[in-house]
Amino acid sequence: MTQLKEINSRNFVLNEKVINGTTACFPGKPFMQALKMLKTTSEIYGQISSAHVQLCPQTVSRVSIKCVDQLMKEFAHTQLRLHANVKRSDAVELFDCSRDIKSRDSVQWQSYIKDIKEVNDYLGRPDYSIHAGRQSVALPKMYDNLRKIQDYMKCRVAVEGLYPSGRTPWNLSTFEQYEQLLKQDVFFALDLSHVHIMYKQDKNKDISQWRELIKSLLEHKNCIEVHLSDNNGLEDIHRPLKAETWWWSVFVEAKLAPGCTIFTEGNQLRSTLPTLERLPTPSAHRIRHPSVESGNGNSTGNSTGNSTGKSDRENKPYIQ
Repeated sequence: MTQLKEINSRNFVLNEKVINGTTACFPGKPFMQALKMLKTTSEIYGQISSAHVQLCPQTVSRVSIKCVDQLMKEFAHTQLRLHANVKRSDAVELFDCSRDIKSRDSVQWQSYIKDIKEVNDYLGRPDYSIHAGRQSVALPKMYDNLRKIQDYMKCRVAVEGLYPSGRTPWNLSTFEQYEQLLKQDVFFALDLSHVHIMYKQDKNKDISQWRELIKSLLEHKNCIEVHLSDNNGLEDIHRPLKAETWWWSVFVEAKLAPGCTIFTEGNQLRSTLPTLERLPTPSAHRIRHPSVESGNGNSTGNSTGNSTGKSDRENKPYIQ
């Protein structure tokens, strides 16, 4: 049975895996407030770690050297890193691998990546991850754009695969494209909630094929980030993990490459942790629930009732 071992008051491991926080856990909150809230926040597997924290775009904060300098002084033991589309201004700028920073008509993206690089350099050049982008750019060109971004950033830059979307056709959104990713000499970030959407919408592959694909991706030497959250199989809605899902045992057992960092993107403002009575029947890879007062490890003070306006069905653990 997978064991949870408490190694200090703010850190739990799962088979030597530490799950770190992101500011996406508290969308709409300033970076400073989100990092403070992460210090006292648990998900079902235990306390979220603040050893690494990813700064995400779902915030009122704007990333700058002044901003991250204040965060580094307040959270001296946290390695900060930047994620896709992090905001430098009030403008919404979707910077992904469909952007060619060497193109003559890419003045906006040259300016954006210059600002991001300056901040990333100040942080010590940690890993940086961006989305695959739109299918209007062919896959070979997408990978070429990624390499140009990495050469410019002077750090490891990971492409994050996406999922089928009726509104925007994304690259890296099919089983076959994820298989091909394994053969590319590029770093990548694996978002298991994105894979969940692909699995729920796929009609041709059985669950064993999807589990084998996940295992191959997780254990690949170029996998440098893993993202966790739950969803309804249709949209990337960043639910907190409430119960084990079909990919959980593969994740727990996988031997990740050295330097691969795991992040949760579960929206802690969406709902609260379930009580022990709401958890599924124990299995070989149950997520053990830490001792949390009143079944709520969330520091926001929400009740365990339906505070999101969703139906009861929407707030129940999604188990497959």
